[in-house]
Amino acid sequence: MKPFIAAVCLALLLPALSACTGTRMPAVTPEDFSVTYHWDNGSLPPPYHYELTVTIGARSEGRLTLQLGYSPEDEHPLTETFEVSDEQLDELYRVMVDQEVFTRRWTPDDDPPVGGEVEWIEAQAGGEEVRIPAYLEREADQNAATAVYAAVRGLVPDSLWDWVAEYQSEYETRE
Repeated sequence: MKPFIAAVCLALLLPALSACTGTRMPAVTPEDFSVTYHWDNGSLPPPYHYELTVTIGARSEGRLTLQLGYSPEDEHPLTETFEVSDEQLDELYRVMVDQEVFTRRWTPDDDPPVGGEVEWIEAQAGGEEVRIPAYLEREADQNAATAVYAAVRGLVPDSLWDWVAEYQSEYETRE
């Protein structure tokens, strides 16, 4: 009976101990909080290929960069800035903490699919730096990453998404 009681006590105590020893993120948004979101529409010929980078860092400013083609030699990157309120930044940080971005062990997929869109994030907060890989092995990790990607994209005003579509469309017809 004693081994059973000891096993039950240990099973109840281990999660509490690991919570105390694991990396804990600050409850409020740290001053060093920054996110860089990357999106790429996959392997397509230059007039149809484009990449987006959304950078959110310093309070009250975000930056959307559009790379038409594969490199600055194809076309010079276009950049627009947008406002990010303190409340929006705090909400993004909360989503990232809720999805365990800074404390999760992100496991990349060893056999990623070929072709198609790809997205990933690099982030920093509270002295912790993390990169969410483009392809993830576990569905739970992919679901968490998808929630974070949606939160970042949601900060970009619709007018800038229209701007991206307009420039990409114009670039395709130019070639």
